[in-house]
Amino acid sequence: MDQAKAVAQALAGVTTKDIRTESAGGGLGRCLLCPICGDINTHSTGFSDVYELPGNDGYESGREVRGDVIAVPMRCENGHNFEINIGFHKGQTYLSVSIIGNPETSPPASV
Repeated sequence: MDQAKAVAQALAGVTTKDIRTESAGGGLGRCLLCPICGDINTHSTGFSDVYELPGNDGYESGREVRGDVIAVPMRCENGHNFEINIGFHKGQTYLSVSIIGNPETSPPASV
């Protein structure tokens, strides 16, 4: 995704939430849950889709975190699109998810 498109998308219709997870069991760590429907089956849309949102030491990334953000586009098996955000500011790393647009009024993308 080119940088101009990423910044424009980041500033329009984004809802940022805390990451929700569930135990994978067997000591395998935790599974990311879809922030819209809670589905445990989530997938990256591809690492070539990962992009950076410059925050310039402020809130300019369009996410509810100061500093630069790496956004990883994701999709659950019910077709909901969202992003994992990894934000960096003054030695701290923040994790959140963002829902782009309104999932109630726009149809989910095909999986």
